[in-house]
Amino acid sequence: MNNPVSIKPVIVQSAGQPEAAQVRKADLPQFKVELDDRAILLPDGKVLHHVIMSVDEGGHIAFDGVFAFNRTGRHPRLLRLSLADTGALAAELVNAVYAAKTAFVFGQSLKITITVVANGYKLECHHEGEAFDLFLSTGVIWRFIKGLLLAIDAASPHVAN
Repeated sequence: MNNPVSIKPVIVQSAGQPEAAQVRKADLPQFKVELDDRAILLPDGKVLHHVIMSVDEGGHIAFDGVFAFNRTGRHPRLLRLSLADTGALAAELVNAVYAAKTAFVFGQSLKITITVVANGYKLECHHEGEAFDLFLSTGVIWRFIKGLLLAIDAASPHVAN
């Protein structure tokens, strides 16, 4: 038996004059980076399962942690960096991984030291009066860098044709 394929006509309308799009919170990109059991946040002593990198309305990139436990009620926000500071962090992380040497990131209110340790990387972060250390294992460092690069790409202004 022959079953004819039905084709439905599509009506195309002119879009008219483009309007400034209103950015809704649901439209803002987020990137979840899965970590392993060796991702530790100190001095809080928290194990991180994920880091969620999200672009906010101001073009900044926020880093929120998903903790394995959080009885002390630590706020999940780890950092909120400008696009330039996030780009510098990504570049110095790549440099630290490839060269296996200590790297530094300095911004307006930011100082991050990236140290190569025996089983991974230690990020000593001083940001807006808060200081913490983030340990990332060798197995997750490239996922973390890829998440940074995806967030930077999503937050970057679009190049005109």
